Amino acid sequence: MNLKFKKQNLKNGYVTLVLMIIVGTLTAGIVFTVMSDSINSSQIGLTFSQTYKARSYGNACAEKALYRIHNGDITASESNGITFDSNNHCTYDAVISGGNVTIDIEGVSGRANVTQNITGTLSSRNITIISWN
Repeated sequence: MNLKFKKQNLKNGYVTLVLMIIVGTLTAGIVFTVMSDSINSSQIGLTFSQTYKARSYGNACAEKALYRIHNGDITASESNGITFDSNNHCTYDAVISGGNVTIDIEGVSGRANVTQNITGTLSSRNITIISWN
């Protein structure tokens, strides 16, 4: 009788061990999935933030180009930019031809890159913006 009891306990212990391994594996899988989703969400937030900054940096270059055109510092064409730090900068290419103004802008923040284009007309240093995309 005593021997049968020990064999039954061994079988129960084996079943318990297998169940613990299965439950532990499932728990680890769930934890990994949740952590992976959290990392993806963080990366999406970072990308959105960098894109917003890149657009803002591009706007800074646009304002600089418009200011220089208004002051008469650009009469035909100019390529210039602003460096904010090693990962954040903007550039612009401004062209004035026959009273028409075209400014191509690029803003960069980290890995995000945003391009914009401004078209307008120039008359006596007054700039009329037709489109800003």
